[in-house]
Amino acid sequence: MRVLCFFPVIFIAALAPAHGAGTGGEAATAKLPAQEITKQTHMRFEAYWGGLHAANFLLSTSDDGKRYENSFFLKTHGIIGWFLRLKLTATSRGLSSPFQPGDYRVDYTNRLRERTVKVSFAADDGRAVPTITTLGATRADDLEKEAKVPPPYRTNVIDPITALIATFRHARDSLNGGDKEFVLAVYDGRRRFDLKGEFFGKEERIILGQKHEVYRIRLTNTPIIGFKDSHKVMWNDTVFDMYLSTDGRFIPLQFVPVGMGPVMNLVEECSKPCEIPGED
Repeated sequence: MRVLCFFPVIFIAALAPAHGAGTGGEAATAKLPAQEITKQTHMRFEAYWGGLHAANFLLSTSDDGKRYENSFFLKTHGIIGWFLRLKLTATSRGLSSPFQPGDYRVDYTNRLRERTVKVSFAADDGRAVPTITTLGATRADDLEKEAKVPPPYRTNVIDPITALIATFRHARDSLNGGDKEFVLAVYDGRRRFDLKGEFFGKEERIILGQKHEVYRIRLTNTPIIGFKDSHKVMWNDTVFDMYLSTDGRFIPLQFVPVGMGPVMNLVEECSKPCEIPGED
C-alpha cells in the first residue's frame, strides 16, 4: 500500500511555488516558475489495485493570485478499506505572491491510531514548526516524534499538498524552456524527504477507455530523515508517473506506479467541492 500512503504526500497540488532541496541539512531556496492564477479546482479520484477499488480521494485547490488554499480527503474502500481503515483530511494555506507557506494540517485515523499533525511555516527564517497530537499518547511521546527532524532539515521546505501543485507549475515551466528536472524539499510534520520530478513532454495515453494527449512527469521520492527503518523500505525510491491534461490547466488525469501499486484516475470535476458517491 506504499503508493496509497504516499499519495497524500505528493498528490496534493496547490498552484503555489516550491523550494529546491539538497539531501543534506538546510534546503536551498529555489525560484518557482510563474503560474497563471487559478481560482478554484475540485476533483475526485478513484484508486484501483489489482482490479479492486482501493480508495477514493478528493482534491480542491484555490488560488486568487494573493493567497492559496488546498484541501485533500482520502478514504480507503472495499476489502482494502476494511483492512486499513484509513481516513485522512489535509489542508494547506499560504501566500501566493510573494510565495510564503502558512500552515498545513492533517487529521487521520486508521486501525491503529488517531492523530493530528499541524505545521506552521515562519515567515522570517523559513522554518517549519510541527505540533503532533495522538489520541491515547502522552505529550512526551509526541514531542519525541516532533524532534526527529531537527531545524536545519525543516527550513525552507513545503508541505505535501503544496508539493504536488508545484509539480504542475514545473511542467508549465518546462514547456516554456525551463529545466526538465527539479527537486522539492518536503516536510509533513514528522518526516523530511526529497521529491524529484522529471518532465517527459507530450504523449498519447488511454485513460478509462478514452484516448488523451497528456504531459508525463515521473516523480521519485527519497527519504531524508525522520523515517523508521521499516518505513524506509516502503518509501525508498517510490516512483510513479503523473499524466497531466494538455488543455493549459495541467489537471492530473492519472497516476501510475512504476512497479507494484494502485492506479489512480480522475473520475470527476465538480463546480464545488466533490463528494464521494454513497458517503453521507
